[in-house]
Amino acid sequence: MDEAYLTNHAGDWAKAESREICRLLNLSRQQDKTIVFITQQSRHLNLDIVSSANAIVLRNPGILQSNFERPELRRIMAEAKLAFDSIRGDPKAWSYVYSPDASFSGLVENGLPSF
Repeated sequence: MDEAYLTNHAGDWAKAESREICRLLNLSRQQDKTIVFITQQSRHLNLDIVSSANAIVLRNPGILQSNFERPELRRIMAEAKLAFDSIRGDPKAWSYVYSPDASFSGLVENGLPSF
């Protein structure tokens, strides 16, 4: 898999880099390629990226994070918050995955980083 660090802040939609990322998204679907975007808040992503997602992986949301999420993702964030609230032990060892294409939404245990 090729990796690249790209920024695509929602406010930058008119920039050439943002337009190029949107073209890349369309091409990736045609060629069955995977692109992973990582951000602290979904509001930082262009709406084209959010609406093209096949899966969303959430870490334990901050106390006010769901109040400031995109309206389209608030329901998913609320489900994730309920799921994280049910964890006994360290919530850092878990991620909430929402993937309608795979007919799955729920917690997935993941390894913690070594640092």
